[in-house]
Amino acid sequence: MSREQLQSASENLRTASEAADGTIQRTLYEQSNDIAELAARNQEINQGQINERLGNLQTLIETIEDTDNISADVTDHVDQAKSDLATLRGDSDMSDHWLYRI
Repeated sequence: MSREQLQSASENLRTASEAADGTIQRTLYEQSNDIAELAARNQEINQGQINERLGNLQTLIETIEDTDNISADVTDHVDQAKSDLATLRGDSDMSDHWLYRI
């Protein structure tokens, strides 16, 4: 299950990168690759690895929030990637969900 959620998060970030441009596009693509590599490893995925990726994603989300003209497609896919990672971490309460803070 965790590998599938990591793959889903990676795919969502890749799709978001295709709808973005500039630095955000590159960062989304890099984070997509990082998560895909984590999913492909033949080792147990630990909480610290998930927390690190969520932290990186949160930093990117804050950048997106401060950027004009970001399409809803980008935010929707980033939101889904965050949800996938949060589920892996075991979050059941998404009240701190970034779209609700905008």
